[in-house]
Amino acid sequence: MAKAKRKRYSTAQKQKIIGFVEDHNAKNGRGGQAAASKKFKVSVLSIGNWLKGGGASKKKASVKKTKVAGSGSVTATLSRMTVIQEKIAALNAEFDALKKQL
Repeated sequence: MAKAKRKRYSTAQKQKIIGFVEDHNAKNGRGGQAAASKKFKVSVLSIGNWLKGGGASKKKASVKKTKVAGSGSVTATLSRMTVIQEKIAALNAEFDALKKQL
């Protein structure tokens, strides 16, 4: 039985698909990988690897991360982390106030 040849995707194609995933997740919270898989006919595993910046080796992975990083994923992650940190600070202040009442 002959092996099927793997399809190669350009950096531009990967960025387009990753951008779609991030937009979908921003609007719907989740499900972007599955939606992109159906729309672009790409394996969910491939999309997951691109999002993680995965490759065969760490050296290749760091190169892929650099190429894919233009999709804004780092910025989106940092903004989410800032919002979470603000929520934690507010909850800590509320917790301190409740401890004082006790």
